Amino acid sequence: MHIEPGGPSTVVASGGRNRPWTGVTFHPGNSYVTEGGDLEGGRIFRITPDGRSRPVGASMPLMAGVVAVGFVIATSQARLLMHRSRLGQIIIDCSRTPPDRAADFWSAALGRPARSLESPEDAAYRLLDGPAGEPRVMVQQVEHASRVHLDIETDDVEAEVCRLEALGARRIAFVRHWWVLEAPTGQRFCVLPPQRPDFPDGATAWP
Repeated sequence: MHIEPGGPSTVVASGGRNRPWTGVTFHPGNSYVTEGGDLEGGRIFRITPDGRSRPVGASMPLMAGVVAVGFVIATSQARLLMHRSRLGQIIIDCSRTPPDRAADFWSAALGRPARSLESPEDAAYRLLDGPAGEPRVMVQQVEHASRVHLDIETDDVEAEVCRLEALGARRIAFVRHWWVLEAPTGQRFCVLPPQRPDFPDGATAWP
């Protein structure tokens, strides 16, 4: 399946075991799940900004149906999946400052005890523990100029990035498991998987 970039497109094709699609309108940037028909459950897929579909998540045996970029939609229905996002973290980027020294100041300034994270990959970070339910505050040693940036956490990184691109943001770089974006107002921020254990409390659901 290929959807025309930049806008919705209606696809009429045959589903699993020759079941007809009645015409489903797909929008680039949104996620969908196939349902009903011959299978229990469905296969989740997403329409990317360039108009291509790709599977995300749910695994299911391939059956006769519509070939779509290397996988098969084996059912006759499709519905839009919602995703959720919220402000997850506030990151204080400290230029060429050892994280413990940066944490000493910000811990005392904010009245939040500092601690290291468990993963060796996170050696440049220190978490400033705060009340449950609030966005996390962290300090990070960086090579660029000192600044503060926001992290948006979401249960669907690609869908959230596409939503923000539609608002005028642009992709800068993919790092480990998150995207760095730049807002149309010039600030850089990150979109990443859920970081706080109470997600999705307080998150907004997006179509």
